[in-house]
Amino acid sequence: MAEYPKIILKRKKESSLQRFHPWVFSGAIDSKPSQLEEGQIVEVFSKEGIYLATGHFQVGSIMVRIFSFERDEAFWKRKLEKALSWRKEVGLWGNDQTTMFRLVHGEGDGMPGLIIDFYGGVAVVQCHSVGFFLIKDTIASALKQIIGDDLKAVYDKSSHSLPFKAPVDPVDGYLFGETQEWKAMESGHPYRIDVEGGQKTGFFVDQRENRSLLSHYDKGKRVLNTFC
Repeated sequence: MAEYPKIILKRKKESSLQRFHPWVFSGAIDSKPSQLEEGQIVEVFSKEGIYLATGHFQVGSIMVRIFSFERDEAFWKRKLEKALSWRKEVGLWGNDQTTMFRLVHGEGDGMPGLIIDFYGGVAVVQCHSVGFFLIKDTIASALKQIIGDDLKAVYDKSSHSLPFKAPVDPVDGYLFGETQEWKAMESGHPYRIDVEGGQKTGFFVDQRENRSLLSHYDKGKRVLNTFC
């Protein structure tokens, strides 16, 4: 088990972590090492010395973003497996009518600061914290393990999503594989995804249900998309 720097909370400030809240605010911290760097992995302990969680350190009011409440070296692979299993349960995986969806949604999947959208075999990673940017290759490797041959490529698009003044110099590009076929299906409709030039990861996958709802009202009509 790797040894990580320890952050000690003030007395009676551990209750939020015991409820699995994913943030540690600066005001709750009693002591920390003086030479911590942005994105460094740290462990959080109560004033009584009880282990509480592991996360990424960052400068700001939210000083630690938690990604694990247990000590487990294989948590990245397990977390991604869990995220994928949830998408399987709701019918997003293995659906030839809809081949694009959000695979990882930050805090919702226990990985605050990480977004992964899946487009017909290509995973687009967008890091919103330095911690995840520093381990983006580890995330890509874990994706290859759990998705296997169904994963054609992993593309990092973090250059515009990292915090202002982050101590890194991000350049968007492939972490694994490469493809020119940026195509995916949604509700039986084919889309060409502009990953490199489009907003977010290339497409607003969170509007899937709204587009489906609209289709019930616009049949046979000419519709102006004023939100494109």
